Amino acid sequence: MKSFVKISLAASLAAAGMVAAATPAQAQVNGIATSSPEGVVYNAQARVEAYRQIDTTYAGQLQQIATLRQEARTLSQGLDTNGDGNVSQAEADAQASVVQQIQQKQSQIEGIENPIALAQLYVIEQLLERYNAAQTQVIQQKGIKLMLVPDVFQYGAEQADVSADIAAALNAAVPTVNSTPPANFRPRRETIQVHQTINQLRLMAAQQAAAQQANQQPAQQQPSGR
Repeated sequence: MKSFVKISLAASLAAAGMVAAATPAQAQVNGIATSSPEGVVYNAQARVEAYRQIDTTYAGQLQQIATLRQEARTLSQGLDTNGDGNVSQAEADAQASVVQQIQQKQSQIEGIENPIALAQLYVIEQLLERYNAAQTQVIQQKGIKLMLVPDVFQYGAEQADVSADIAAALNAAVPTVNSTPPANFRPRRETIQVHQTINQLRLMAAQQAAAQQANQQPAQQQPSGR
């Protein structure tokens, strides 16, 4: 059976939230099922653990990136001389040296990020190489006749999503992956696309966590009634 991967952020968001909640015993409807490869890889135990290792290995570089981004952000805010929240071409031209500093910092960030991104890409590619086998295993076990990505449907019953089953098969087959790419490693285009989607999912998860923490703090600070 020939399969294909369609990269979709919407499908990934759904899978990222539904992988743990799906019911494997009912994970198909009349032989039709859905799954999100990038969502499954995002939730894969091997990816989560490998990314932790990468964050530890490159902790100093990640802190340097955060500092450079904050510096670039501060410089960008300084370009907005009229305070309207936007930097016009005239404002940028008036402070060309500041624009050059921002560009230099962005170039520095890209240089520091490259080895980190390459390690992440290597992790993802190892999982994608085993994804089709995990998917085929689930297809055969459940007698699935048609496998689609979630955003193909205008409506689909929740139990049609087999992302949880594929994730379980992938976790069993690939409990760990290597986070150190070989010197000649060059990621495939599909791997780069999945990496971009996972970066978006990670950013959204971080933003949601920050928002929840911000909402909890006022409640914790509020004095109890007497």
